[in-house]
Amino acid sequence: APLFLRLPRGVRPTPAGQAFLEHGRRMLREMQRAREAVAEGRGAEGTVVLGLSPSVAPVVLPDLVDRLRAEAPGVRLAVREGFSPALFDALLQGAVDVAVLMNPPPARALAVEPVLAEPIVLLSRPAKGGVRTRIGLAALQRMPVLISSGIRRIVEELLASHAARLAVDLEIDSLEAIRRMALRGGRTAMMPVSTFRPDIESGALRVSEVAGVNLQRLLVIAERNGGDRSAAEAAVRRALRRCLETLADRGTFAVPS
Repeated sequence: APLFLRLPRGVRPTPAGQAFLEHGRRMLREMQRAREAVAEGRGAEGTVVLGLSPSVAPVVLPDLVDRLRAEAPGVRLAVREGFSPALFDALLQGAVDVAVLMNPPPARALAVEPVLAEPIVLLSRPAKGGVRTRIGLAALQRMPVLISSGIRRIVEELLASHAARLAVDLEIDSLEAIRRMALRGGRTAMMPVSTFRPDIESGALRVSEVAGVNLQRLLVIAERNGGDRSAAEAAVRRALRRCLETLADRGTFAVPS
């Protein structure tokens, strides 16, 4: 496909050319981030305890480990997996150095850096009659869902402002159990879009958005306020932020078009 259209004065990118241009810009941004990260991470050493939730760890860790190995090879990572409230408490108690939290409550003891907002969507086996991409609040309230306790808390808080209630089929704090039940058919899961991304991309699960309410989780990088932060902790925090930003650029946290 042509990338540019010739005009009497200059050229204009075609849709394919615009997409190619955006891809090139992302690559240049990533190269610049990598150069900066290597310079900043040089000399950082030590062990950093990182807290991640079960829905974030599989998405982030593969890229994060590779990035740290390249940018700060002297840093060792110890990962603690837990749901956001438990990670919040672990940060306050000093059991975790850095964590990715989900819609955390305000806390003066923590330094919080918002990174991205991710849609929470409905996931089910594709229907034979076509793909339904949006449903209304009234339909949602009649649709029992499989959901984890953390996502349920966020969704119910958001629905309360619309005087709407969530119908819960089962509350399950096992993401793999939710996934398998959704893949069996006959049930609908409600999770952030990145959680079962491979199943969405393969066509095994379809995505439905809820119209009339902005259902999102906010992912933030958090650490304790005060005290001297080690160079290793700073390297992990920078690598984590850049990793999340790069995944966002790739569309990992976006609803497929």
